Amino acid sequence: MSLDPLVELISLPREYGIVVRGGAPFADYMERLLSNIEAFLGSETRRTVNYVLSMINPGYIYFATPNENGVYPTNSLRLYISSTTLYHQYYDGATWQTITSTTLAGLLTLADVKLNSPSQSYALLHNGFASKQGGVAGEYYHLSAAQVASLHDAMTLGTANGLTLVGQQLSLPTIATTQFGRVSVDDANTYMDKDGSGNLTLTDAVVGTRTLKQLGCPTYRYIKATGQAEGDLHLSDGTNWAVSKALIKYIRIITASTDWDLYVLQNDNGYVANDATIPALKIGDGISGNANLWVDLPYKDEDASNEVHLYWVSNSGVDTATIIVQGYELL
Repeated sequence: MSLDPLVELISLPREYGIVVRGGAPFADYMERLLSNIEAFLGSETRRTVNYVLSMINPGYIYFATPNENGVYPTNSLRLYISSTTLYHQYYDGATWQTITSTTLAGLLTLADVKLNSPSQSYALLHNGFASKQGGVAGEYYHLSAAQVASLHDAMTLGTANGLTLVGQQLSLPTIATTQFGRVSVDDANTYMDKDGSGNLTLTDAVVGTRTLKQLGCPTYRYIKATGQAEGDLHLSDGTNWAVSKALIKYIRIITASTDWDLYVLQNDNGYVANDATIPALKIGDGISGNANLWVDLPYKDEDASNEVHLYWVSNSGVDTATIIVQGYELL
């Protein structure tokens, strides 16, 4: 039986090595070739036979079947070899066009290609994935540079307050013996420092400056006022008292009066008004001469004027007194 003249059968050993020559459509070649092999070998051949193809240079392998007029469907694909170059081409309805990165991205759609589908024959180039949604709404195979930038706010690293920046590495140096200054917290009114005696100090805008020793020990305060006439007294000492809240431990009165009374007030308005939150407190009644009054009295100057308000009256005549107030500062 003679073979179809379109195909030249060079050899037909048991591994069925076949050489296809010429530029006719690949699908048509194979259909007619296998029909000839079946006719030649009879029951010894099957359509599952393995075959080896080689192409005459130049030559073509088509991946589509033309119609009865020899016209291929639009977007048909073929391989074309010329010299040492293999081209992948598609048919645009008029001529065969060589596929580039641009035409490939435009030719294939999302229905053609998915990254997680190994059964697909083609893959889009990297830039072709822009705006291609994945299998779940809101997921995309690829984001452009602008899309990535829109997902976060840019951050700039600064070097304020002793920080150093080398590349993208931000560092805070340790404090060495050759470095001096104070550690500030939030503003210039709240900080740690060292005084002239080498004590670590803590300062804030409310309490002022305290050493570590003072944090664990009461701060002694006192006022000494001489030549005080009877009536409303507003005692102060900007150096040795200078607080509005204190625990008054005792009040010492030095006077020649043989009959005197003493009241503790808590604002500037005096004994007659007596309008402080805590009313006037009488701590001395009909006392003669000098006296030490141990009171252990929590005291607050409601005017915040750092004063101790007293009312002293001599019932034995016009006399004056030296008044000493001692206590501890309260916060």
